[in-house]
Amino acid sequence: MVRRRQNGPLAELPRRERKALKRFAKPLDFPAGKELVRKGKLADSLFLIERGEVSVIGRDGPLARLGEDDFFGEIALITQRPRTASVVADTDVRLRVITPTEFTQAMRTLPAFAGIVRQVSEERLAKSG
Repeated sequence: MVRRRQNGPLAELPRRERKALKRFAKPLDFPAGKELVRKGKLADSLFLIERGEVSVIGRDGPLARLGEDDFFGEIALITQRPRTASVVADTDVRLRVITPTEFTQAMRTLPAFAGIVRQVSEERLAKSG
């Protein structure tokens, strides 16, 4: 069983950057069971988890369970390659969606956010082999 972290990495963001991210991202709600991202598809967004939990599923099964203050979709945006995993909503979720243009702007103007995204994506890529 894949366990979820207690607090997602974005819990450490300074208040100013949290507010800025909310301006960059529009909220969307999805029901439990909804496939949010499909492995192999081209990246069109970064997703910030505001409420609920999702499972990240690789070729060999579950890779991670993510919840509030976590995110997914960064690897495909950073590498400009197809999605490396699928993501399914385990519960009803509220996500904040950031487009590629907004992602680039956030990475340039929000240093704490950019550092967290780079660190987490490197860790995730290292785990996936």
